[in-house]
This record gives sequence, C-alpha cells and structure tokens, in this order.
Amino acid sequence: MFAMFRSSIWVCALVAALTVSLRASAAEVYYISEDFSSETGYFYQGTIGETAYAYHPEGGFYEIDARKSKTGSLAALTEQFSAYEASVSLEFHDSIVSDDIYAGMVFHYQEDREGRASFLLYAVFPDGYYCVWLVDRESRRQYVYRLTRTQLVNRGGQNTLRVVARGTHFELYLNGRFVGEFSHNALNRGGVGLFASAGTQARFRSFRWRVNEEEFGERSVGFRIEDEDLEDLRTVRDAVDYVHGRL
Repeated sequence: MFAMFRSSIWVCALVAALTVSLRASAAEVYYISEDFSSETGYFYQGTIGETAYAYHPEGGFYEIDARKSKTGSLAALTEQFSAYEASVSLEFHDSIVSDDIYAGMVFHYQEDREGRASFLLYAVFPDGYYCVWLVDRESRRQYVYRLTRTQLVNRGGQNTLRVVARGTHFELYLNGRFVGEFSHNALNRGGVGLFASAGTQARFRSFRWRVNEEEFGERSVGFRIEDEDLEDLRTVRDAVDYVHGRL
C-alpha cells in the first residue's frame, strides 16, 4: 500500500492545465516548470500519516520525508496526457540505510472509480540501480523494466530522471544518458508525480513536464503566475478568471 496525495486541490490542477511557463527558447514550452523557489506551487504541502511534504524555497527543492513511514509516499498531479516528457532531479538526504531505499518519478498516473491509483514508477536506488515498476491499484507491483545496475547513478548527489512517453511506449534517461526503453499496454495515459519509499527522505529539484502540443488542441499561451496571485486563487472560478484575464 502507498500513502499518497491525490491532487484534489482543483484550483491548482486547473491552473496547471490552463497555463505553461515560457522558457528562453521558443522550442522549450513547458506545461509545468517547477524550480521550487517559492513557498507555494503545484505539489502538496502538509503531512499525511507519518510523511511530511514541504517546499524549501531557500534551498530550491521539494522534500518528501518518509523516514518514519511504513509505506511509500507519493505527490501526484492528476491531469492525464499520453504524449509528454517529464524530468526531475533528486537526491537522498538522511535516509535509513537499507536495500529497500529508493525514490523516483511517477508517470501515467490514473485512478479507478474507487479512487485506487495505478501508475508506472521510474525508481533509482542510492547503491547504483534503477528500474520501472507497474503499481496496480495501490497494491500489486511488478517489474516492467528490469532492475539494472549502472555506474551512472550519482551515489552521493543528485540524479536526473527523464521519461519520454508516447502512449504505451516509454524511453528512460538517467543523468542525461539514454538507459533503456520498453512498451507496456496496462496504462496509455495519465499524470505524473514524485515518489519516496518508506524510510526515505528525498529532495526534488527542477521538475519539468512538457506535453506534446497536439494534446492541447490549439497552442497554449504561456505566462508565469506571481506568488502573491496564487494566494488569491481559492476557487475554480478564481482560477478561470485569472487565466482569461491574462490571455
């Protein structure tokens, strides 16, 4: 079982769906670009069970502290897409020494009618391994990409994970290097998120989620939302009015 935050704060989800962040290059238009440099953002903050989720703008990272938890912990964005690229840098901080310590990025996140989550989890281990699991309705877990040892894992620092999703086909990158690809038909679209196993304190930096333009229909217009404005977006109507007022 997994202790998870499901993105039920619909204002945040809707704002994310209606906006993108413009980067320096026109070729790099992101659906979400999160540097964790503000006190608020797209991901959950608070405590669920024994796990604490928090932004640390002074250090520019988002932390999932599951050191006291008996289960893995996930913060997810639930907007669903099939064709996208997602990436994040992570590091292990003050985690319990164990073969079961890992952290990573969730992709193709979905929920069934009972609210049970299924997703793919690209996990990296501090002792030099990586793999991808399929988690089925928060209970069953199976490898869809084998546990693989590599010298690419930075055991004492940050590791950047990147996934390129095209429906049911996926490419995996680790620290800028292509490390494998696979196809699996269980999930063909979904959201993305961040994950830390039980006993892990993981810090995440530079989260990017770039969605294929064809999934938007018409091209999106991008702008950044100011921190002081986020505090006023309390309802869906607030979010809609804010976005349309800026277009």
